[in-house]
Amino acid sequence: GGGGGGAPEEGGGEAKISVYEAGLAVAFSSVVCLVSSALASRVVGRPGTLIPLATLITVALATIAPKRLQSFSGAGEGVALLIMQFFFATGASNLPLSPSPSPPLST
Repeated sequence: GGGGGGAPEEGGGEAKISVYEAGLAVAFSSVVCLVSSALASRVVGRPGTLIPLATLITVALATIAPKRLQSFSGAGEGVALLIMQFFFATGASNLPLSPSPSPPLST
Protein backbone atom coordinates (compact mmCIF):
# COMPACT_ATOMS: atom_id res chain seq x y z
CA GLY A 1 0.00 0.00 0.00
CA GLY A 2 0.76 3.73 0.06
CA GLY A 3 2.45 5.69 2.85
CA GLY A 4 0.63 4.13 5.78
CA GLY A 5 2.34 5.35 8.96
CA GLY A 6 4.73 2.45 9.53
CA ALA A 7 2.19 -0.33 9.20
CA PRO A 8 3.60 -3.69 8.10
CA GLU A 9 2.85 -4.56 4.49
CA GLU A 10 0.43 -7.39 3.78
CA GLY A 11 1.70 -10.42 1.92
CA GLY A 12 5.12 -10.78 3.54
CA GLY A 13 6.68 -7.53 2.32
CA GLU A 14 9.22 -5.66 4.40
CA ALA A 15 7.81 -3.30 7.00
CA LYS A 16 9.48 -0.02 7.81
CA ILE A 17 9.12 0.87 11.48
CA SER A 18 10.50 4.06 12.96
CA VAL A 19 12.23 3.92 16.33
CA TYR A 20 9.94 6.70 17.58
CA GLU A 21 6.77 4.78 16.66
CA ALA A 22 8.17 1.56 18.16
CA GLY A 23 8.97 3.45 21.36
CA LEU A 24 5.44 4.85 21.47
CA ALA A 25 3.98 1.38 21.00
CA VAL A 26 6.12 -0.10 23.79
CA ALA A 27 5.36 2.85 26.09
CA PHE A 28 1.63 2.56 25.40
CA SER A 29 1.60 -1.18 26.11
CA SER A 30 3.66 -0.66 29.28
CA VAL A 31 1.23 1.95 30.61
CA VAL A 32 -1.75 -0.26 29.77
CA CYS A 33 -0.12 -3.20 31.58
CA LEU A 34 0.72 -1.03 34.61
CA VAL A 35 -2.81 0.36 34.87
CA SER A 36 -4.46 -3.02 34.36
CA SER A 37 -2.14 -4.62 36.91
CA ALA A 38 -3.00 -1.96 39.48
CA LEU A 39 -6.71 -2.33 38.77
CA ALA A 40 -6.54 -6.13 38.91
CA SER A 41 -4.74 -6.28 42.24
CA ARG A 42 -6.11 -3.23 44.08
CA VAL A 43 -9.61 -2.62 42.73
CA VAL A 44 -10.81 -6.03 41.52
CA GLY A 45 -8.69 -7.98 43.99
CA ARG A 46 -7.90 -10.75 41.51
CA PRO A 47 -4.51 -10.62 39.74
CA GLY A 48 -5.81 -13.15 37.19
CA THR A 49 -7.94 -10.43 35.62
CA LEU A 50 -4.89 -8.48 34.36
CA ILE A 51 -5.12 -9.68 30.75
CA PRO A 52 -8.89 -9.13 30.37
CA LEU A 53 -8.51 -5.66 31.90
CA ALA A 54 -5.59 -4.83 29.58
CA THR A 55 -7.71 -5.94 26.64
CA LEU A 56 -10.65 -3.86 27.84
CA ILE A 57 -8.48 -0.75 28.28
CA THR A 58 -6.85 -1.17 24.87
CA VAL A 59 -10.15 -1.69 23.05
CA ALA A 60 -11.75 1.24 24.89
CA LEU A 61 -8.87 3.58 24.03
CA ALA A 62 -8.82 2.40 20.41
CA THR A 63 -12.55 3.06 20.20
CA ILE A 64 -12.35 6.50 21.85
CA ALA A 65 -9.26 7.77 19.99
CA PRO A 66 -8.60 5.63 16.90
CA LYS A 67 -6.63 8.27 14.98
CA ARG A 68 -4.20 8.86 17.86
CA LEU A 69 -3.47 5.16 18.26
CA GLN A 70 -3.34 4.48 14.53
CA SER A 71 -0.08 6.42 14.20
CA PHE A 72 1.86 3.71 16.05
CA SER A 73 -0.37 0.65 15.67
CA GLY A 74 1.69 -0.65 12.74
CA ALA A 75 4.87 -0.27 14.76
CA GLY A 76 3.19 -2.14 17.62
CA GLU A 77 2.47 -5.03 15.28
CA GLY A 78 6.08 -5.02 14.11
CA VAL A 79 7.43 -4.96 17.68
CA ALA A 80 5.02 -7.75 18.64
CA LEU A 81 6.25 -9.85 15.72
CA LEU A 82 9.85 -9.29 16.79
CA ILE A 83 9.10 -10.21 20.40
CA MET A 84 7.25 -13.37 19.30
CA GLN A 85 10.29 -14.39 17.25
CA PHE A 86 12.51 -14.03 20.33
CA PHE A 87 9.97 -15.93 22.42
CA PHE A 88 9.84 -18.88 20.03
CA ALA A 89 13.61 -18.87 19.53
CA THR A 90 14.30 -19.04 23.27
CA GLY A 91 11.42 -21.44 23.91
CA ALA A 92 12.65 -23.82 21.23
CA SER A 93 16.06 -24.02 22.90
CA ASN A 94 14.42 -25.60 25.97
CA LEU A 95 12.90 -28.47 24.01
CA PRO A 96 14.35 -31.93 24.56
CA LEU A 97 16.65 -33.15 21.80
CA SER A 98 15.10 -36.61 21.69
CA PRO A 99 11.38 -37.26 21.61
CA SER A 100 9.83 -38.41 24.85
CA PRO A 101 8.76 -42.04 24.91
CA SER A 102 5.14 -42.54 24.09
CA PRO A 103 3.00 -45.41 25.32
CA PRO A 104 2.66 -48.35 22.92
CA LEU A 105 -0.39 -48.31 20.71
CA SER A 106 -2.90 -51.03 21.44
CA THR A 107 -4.36 -52.89 18.49
